[in-house]
Amino acid sequence: MELVKQYPWNNFMQLKVISICDEILDNCEDEAFKKAFLTSSGIAKALVVMAQEASFKMNTGRMIRNGYMALVVKVSNKLVKKFKGNGTNVPEDATVVEYLDNVGEEWRAFVDDELANSNTNNNKTLGGSTKVDDGENSGGDDPNYDDQMEKIMQRFTNFNQILSQGSNDNEENDDSDENDDTTEGTVEDAQESSEADAAIGEVDSMKIEKVDLKEVAPLDKEYIDHAYWEVKTPEVDIDSLLAELDA
Repeated sequence: MELVKQYPWNNFMQLKVISICDEILDNCEDEAFKKAFLTSSGIAKALVVMAQEASFKMNTGRMIRNGYMALVVKVSNKLVKKFKGNGTNVPEDATVVEYLDNVGEEWRAFVDDELANSNTNNNKTLGGSTKVDDGENSGGDDPNYDDQMEKIMQRFTNFNQILSQGSNDNEENDDSDENDDTTEGTVEDAQESSEADAAIGEVDSMKIEKVDLKEVAPLDKEYIDHAYWEVKTPEVDIDSLLAELDA
């Protein structure tokens, strides 16, 4: 807990601390070990102290949420859940109850003030405002919620119908275009056929003249392969060269 306070922006360490707390509070069956963990770490008092500095002042003067406050809220809610239990299904944790009772009034003041406000802010709907219950609706739910959802679903239904209708219209247009193309193709084929017959008639009626082609000059065999361009080196007596090297 001292390291968390010393390095308030180290998210990796905070995730590890949260994992350790969850493992011990949820899965540890050794009550003596759990009690030793709570008392030796002083976790409740450490959370209260860190919550007293919930805001951090930047160099520009702007106030932001302190880096360790997410850990403070999560671990505190875990302790409160173990303290109160969940009715008959999940009874209260006697070890946690005993420990928090010994912490004193500062813990209860923290739970009722800073922790309650943090949970309220974290549960707010982003992008909108939360409505205060006026007492008429005991559950705090909007009485027009069902009507609003019905209108939203109706809009989706209408939108899907429009898309489906547009898709069907496109398919019908494609079919009609194909039919038009077939008709046009038949007409075009008939026109091309008649034009071809007319061209053949014109060819038959034309006078055929003989064309004299010039004779192609024969290629000079000296230049038709790579032999002409091959570099010819003089013959060398290899034996005499080797004899000179040995000498």
